[in-house]
Amino acid sequence: MWILEREGYQCKTAVVNSTSVELPVINAMDLVLLDYRRSSSLTAIDVAEQVKSALPETSIVVLSELAWMRDDIRAYAVAFANKGEPKRLLDTIAAVLEGKPSRV
Repeated sequence: MWILEREGYQCKTAVVNSTSVELPVINAMDLVLLDYRRSSSLTAIDVAEQVKSALPETSIVVLSELAWMRDDIRAYAVAFANKGEPKRLLDTIAAVLEGKPSRV
């Protein structure tokens, strides 16, 4: 998160419990970064569905150590970034948000 904050992005953290996602108490969010490999009992698909249910206009970017975006998450995500490439992540975020008015 510090990489994003250093670049001027405002970041909030969602808490993923065993059966639910606690999103920050705000009315809108421009972007969600979702780690594909989760360590809780919820899968990335479960988390994406809950995010889209609560914030349907919010774009999701999937993070993974894989070199490609898995097909099962593709319907929820607007983009993909590899975890080990911070510059590419920043470029991906900028591209997703480019021309999109902030709702925050």
